[in-house]
Amino acid sequence: MIEHMFETSSFETLPPPDLQGWDVEIPDPWRGDDARSTVVPEGLEDWVPDMRLASYLARIDRSRIAGYDLVRVLQAETRLISHFQANSYRTKAEIASLPELNGPETAASEIAAALQLTRQTAWSETEFATNLIGHPRILEALSSGSIDLRRTRVIVNGLNGVDSNTVNKALDRVLPGASEHTTGQIAAQLRRVIIASNPQQAKATFEAALEDRKLVIYENPDGTANFLATNLPPDRLNAIRQRIEELSRTLKTADDPRTADQLRADTFLDLLEDRVTGGQGRAFVNIDIDLTTLMGLDDNPAHIPGYGPILAELGRKVVLDQVDCDWEFTVRDQGRPIATGTLSRRPTV
Repeated sequence: MIEHMFETSSFETLPPPDLQGWDVEIPDPWRGDDARSTVVPEGLEDWVPDMRLASYLARIDRSRIAGYDLVRVLQAETRLISHFQANSYRTKAEIASLPELNGPETAASEIAAALQLTRQTAWSETEFATNLIGHPRILEALSSGSIDLRRTRVIVNGLNGVDSNTVNKALDRVLPGASEHTTGQIAAQLRRVIIASNPQQAKATFEAALEDRKLVIYENPDGTANFLATNLPPDRLNAIRQRIEELSRTLKTADDPRTADQLRADTFLDLLEDRVTGGQGRAFVNIDIDLTTLMGLDDNPAHIPGYGPILAELGRKVVLDQVDCDWEFTVRDQGRPIATGTLSRRPTV
């Protein structure tokens, strides 16, 4: 701790908040003597996350709440949690900006001591708080309960290093329906907008990230270990995944007690140790790509099913590398498929 840096004697002491009017009267909810007979107010899940909602949620008996109303209480609680998390990150960002702390590293040390965090965790939290404060629209969405912290992290991290014009386009696309999409869907939406808005910048960012590729092995408390490869090209990873999937299926027999996940993990190890025999020479990757992009007339993002959007250049590379495979095409009208078919030979580009 560095308590000597905080002189408080000259500052005004704030009085406790006046909560008059916030003490929400809970309407008589009881319907008979059944154990779960409480009915919560209509629209509770959409209440503004403020002291009124906090007061209500603090005093209800969850063991008496009826049916689906309990799910609505959970939705209201999540909105309130998001609101307080937004305030917590505002506070962390303010701590990081204090001149007497001389920078974010000292601020992270102070936060680590106050919250009993590791230094790495405190630094990560401080860095995220600073980034979040730089995106007022995202912060407001979290504060209002429109999105939760998981979605907030995906959006903030996905916009790291992106120019302000593209950021606004991405937020226009993602924020309105973010609460109805999974984090994976949100991440894919972000990548598609970022690639489409500035293909050259997206390519430069991708290539810079590739420079940081590495392998990491770390231990688990149970004595096992994890093998992590980071910042790798998605087209090659998806080809590897297809290869492992194909080989692991050939290993499964009626006498083999291993699960599908265990087979894939063992196949992964066998491949690295050069113990695998059989199977096709290489795996193929399914990919969706516009004909105009394939012809080099534009740089719209391609799409790998199960992964998401990738750079147009990567999409063209995947297609050109796959010479001995079936080619299927889909004709679309304003995004809707109206005809499909299979080509008898590889198209020329």
